Amino acid sequence: MGRAIGTRIWRRANQARAFFAKSHRAYEDWFSLIRYQHVSLRIVPANQQYWSNRLGSSFDKLDQYDNRYFTFGAGPPNGDTGGCSPTGPLTSAPNRVADLNTAPSFPLEKLSYRPSTEDELIEKMLARDQAYDDNLLYACFPENNDGYYNSNSFAAGLINAVGLPLPRRPSSFPALYPGWRKPIPNNLFY
Repeated sequence: MGRAIGTRIWRRANQARAFFAKSHRAYEDWFSLIRYQHVSLRIVPANQQYWSNRLGSSFDKLDQYDNRYFTFGAGPPNGDTGGCSPTGPLTSAPNRVADLNTAPSFPLEKLSYRPSTEDELIEKMLARDQAYDDNLLYACFPENNDGYYNSNSFAAGLINAVGLPLPRRPSSFPALYPGWRKPIPNNLFY
């Protein structure tokens, strides 16, 4: 009996190793009826030891299955997403505090890719994130502002830049995800 429970936990932990789109409230405004969402990418690699050696301390956050993970996200330069006034350039950073620690609003959405390509895709994501110059102007609602982008623009753009299909939830409910339909162009990730 104990072995069966251990096997189920091991299977769940391994199934939880993947790339995920994570959404949480972009900012707390209890008076607003609309709960705008911020998307970040949570990477929980199957090859835990390799990425632990490769990324060191930036790969020390643990999920509920004791899998290590890291995140990709972006927001205003003066910290995590919050408030809604243009504050300068859209700045990307791995492991932003809210991306790591804020509870998701919805279940994590697994991105679709072939598991055999996972390490290569992580390398591409790291390279594309590094290549982004943090030089685009930030706005909460970039669709209304020419030349402006936001955190959701970054997440959608990074997913596009590595050639993965976009997750369903933000694409199905774009009104809750400002910027999702205005991804950062691929050429700005090279």
